[in-house]
Amino acid sequence: MQKTYDYTEQQVKEYAREKAQLITIREYVDGNSRDYRCYATSEDSDLVERAIGAALLAIRNGYDVDAAKATAEYVVLWENRDERHINTYDSVYIPIGDFISEN
Repeated sequence: MQKTYDYTEQQVKEYAREKAQLITIREYVDGNSRDYRCYATSEDSDLVERAIGAALLAIRNGYDVDAAKATAEYVVLWENRDERHINTYDSVYIPIGDFISEN
């Protein structure tokens, strides 16, 4: 039997907004990657917030948790193609899993 989740849309909005404020950026220097946490630009914050929120609502409505997390991660990868590369695993995938395990 598939697990059901009982969180509200308001909880999702608040959580997604909070998690989208501080993100992980991945840089490549001389072939090596370096990750650092920083405050998101408004564009990055909007993107991460929408991805986390959509995934959590999909999960609440019965969609597969891993598929929703992966899809949210790939949506951000698809949209984030500039110099400032968001580490989607740290900024999207993990926060979705944390919310699910807490609720």
